[in-house]
Amino acid sequence: MVCPGLHSIYAELSAELTEDLGSREGIRFKTVRVDDRFRSVGMDVVGDGLMARVASFARRAPITGQTVDELTGRLPRDEFAGVTALVAGGSRGLGATTARIIAAGGGTAVITYAHGRDDALQLRDEINAFRGKDACTVVRFDATQPVGAQLASIGEETSQLYYFVTPQIFVQKAEVFSPVLFSRFIRFYVDAFYEVCDALFHGKLNVFYPSSVAVAQRPKSMTEYAMAKSAGEVLCTDLGQEMNGLRILVNRLPRILTDQTATVAHAESADAIDVMLPVIRAMCEA
Repeated sequence: MVCPGLHSIYAELSAELTEDLGSREGIRFKTVRVDDRFRSVGMDVVGDGLMARVASFARRAPITGQTVDELTGRLPRDEFAGVTALVAGGSRGLGATTARIIAAGGGTAVITYAHGRDDALQLRDEINAFRGKDACTVVRFDATQPVGAQLASIGEETSQLYYFVTPQIFVQKAEVFSPVLFSRFIRFYVDAFYEVCDALFHGKLNVFYPSSVAVAQRPKSMTEYAMAKSAGEVLCTDLGQEMNGLRILVNRLPRILTDQTATVAHAESADAIDVMLPVIRAMCEA
């Protein structure tokens, strides 16, 4: 898209055919309205026999975060030496930030992806270029499928699990509660999480489970998401009590600026590094 831009969102088109034929070559447009509050853009379009108005939104570019090299000034280079972490859902967003922080502190990360293979490989290459060939490896993991065989290559030396696997969070729906949507969230946040813990646990494992402030605040239209995250918290409590050597850190994270939460309109969002660096440090205390 030329206007309003590459990452924009189409909203509406109204067009009228005219009898003015043969007087114009091609199609031309001009911006007639901009609202910075909502990053909305209105354009008039004219062509041979055509008059139209287009409404759209100038969406922000995808969130990429700081590189491993850029993180080195924020923590000692050997702070996480000896850590071997599986970052499930690590190709983008909070998972990618977590993998970068661990690598910047001297640790080793295995990152998983479901669909973003190119993103995962790019992150692997970035980390390995900074740290060395074996500092980061990539495994494909689909939470909708049985877990065990997918993670069979993960070694027993894995000391930490960061579980960022998630489906699309913000979903438009007409009803107050959707059993289908709830079942999907439960599969990701409860069933698959349990299967991953079971597959990785060999006597000792530190696990980070990212819950959400939505459990308590319950924003409108996020009933199923909040319910599933709440169920995940209950599971974490019981697993920690029943499995000796399994330590699970649960944190109700605030809204953090990622591709999932980036909106057209401005919304207050926490910085991913400010949120995750204390979490990783807490994971290394035990």
